[in-house]
Amino acid sequence: MKRMLLFTVLIALPLVTGCKKQLYHLTGTINVSELFDVNDPDGNYQAMQTIQSSDINAALDIPDNAVITGVEIETLYFNVLIQPDNRATSVRASAWVQQQGGAYIPVFLNVNLPLANGILNINSLEAPGIAILRAQLNAVVMHLASAGPVNVRVELIANQSPVIADVELVVRGTVNYDACLEVPDWLSDGEKCDIDED
Repeated sequence: MKRMLLFTVLIALPLVTGCKKQLYHLTGTINVSELFDVNDPDGNYQAMQTIQSSDINAALDIPDNAVITGVEIETLYFNVLIQPDNRATSVRASAWVQQQGGAYIPVFLNVNLPLANGILNINSLEAPGIAILRAQLNAVVMHLASAGPVNVRVELIANQSPVIADVELVVRGTVNYDACLEVPDWLSDGEKCDIDED
């Protein structure tokens, strides 16, 4: 009975005291991926794929009225599905990101990975390439003039063993954003809401 009374009071309290909007600095997630359909009998696979701006924005896990302040890259990994004719048991993997209309810069190089179903984590990343990738994701999600598609090139080498697999390259990141939330009048841990939500 006491628990029910307390629960009723907590629900009713905001109705009694009223509500207000306060600004909060929050984080969400972004998982951007591109699928590479690998069918290479020589074990020396190279391909370029383009991650479209619309796919990047669709991957955002934040409210529609949020104001994005930046993106941080947490990790990159492969999500692999081996096909029946695959013979490779491991690969040496590399990836590059293209500068805006320019050269390809390494994101990771010559990472030795077992080739198996599931997630293959990339533990050694190249700072210059990650900085370019982060800047390009920022430009897209913040709708900057420099925004455009993200071109990624992947290389998988398996010492002449056939590599036949669906290989998805995933970029997982954190999105920092500001949002005005409606909270009870007595809650004061936010800031003054000055975001135009129209």
